[in-house]
Amino acid sequence: DPVKDFAPVANLLSAPQVLVVRSSLPVKSLKELVAYAKANPNKLNYASSGNGSLQHVSTELLNEMAGIKITHVPYKGTGPAMTDLLG
Repeated sequence: DPVKDFAPVANLLSAPQVLVVRSSLPVKSLKELVAYAKANPNKLNYASSGNGSLQHVSTELLNEMAGIKITHVPYKGTGPAMTDLLG
């Protein structure tokens, strides 16, 4: 069985991510962001570099684990998302 020949792998990828919120949002930590999202359901959006991207999957995991719903806004790559973020 070829599967038995593989050693267990704990870390397949290391890709640090940064969470950025607009300055007018009254949060200073991830804990505060989750509390805000719970108090304001369906009022927050987040950008990603596209469907299935690390940002998309990570934030959907956050949604699931924290019991919140932050709406996905997919872009066609990091460049367009960053341009809108800075604008």
